[in-house]
Amino acid sequence: MKGIKIRKKWNWSDTELDLNSTRRVVKGNVLHLALSMVESLDDAGVEKAVEKALFLLGERRDRWDVEKDFVNPIKRLLNKDEVKPFFSSEAEKVFVEREIISPKDPTGSRPDRMVLINDTVLVADFKSFYSEKRLNEYKAQVEEYTKLAGECFKRKAIGFLIFIDKARVLKVAET
Repeated sequence: MKGIKIRKKWNWSDTELDLNSTRRVVKGNVLHLALSMVESLDDAGVEKAVEKALFLLGERRDRWDVEKDFVNPIKRLLNKDEVKPFFSSEAEKVFVEREIISPKDPTGSRPDRMVLINDTVLVADFKSFYSEKRLNEYKAQVEEYTKLAGECFKRKAIGFLIFIDKARVLKVAET
């Protein structure tokens, strides 16, 4: 038959890369979901959020070093002065994973966290892992979120990229 071919012999070395990539994606999903459930800077809240994220994603606890892989990176991040306002009890309102709908983008844009505090809206996009290759793409995303948040709330808006693995915070935009 024309067009039918036999696949080359399976390359098992590629499988290891796929398993590592899959594990990295799952780790990123757990970190991201757990961080979305953290409401304050309380250490106990971090541990509860990680446990809940593992459960909701169907991840077995025994496959991970939960402290090293999830709890410690989030706690290290929350100890950064630049991150603390996103979890402040002084915030007027906190929006987690909420879409901003605009006439230009009726499907909506969804920043990870927006915090109304004083006369400002702080916008955060959390990334599980730092990627130099995708940094410009990430910045453009946060710039758009920041612009939309400023327009929506009629306040000064400041946008941040926050990398969980490096506990690194980049101020990206201000309106």
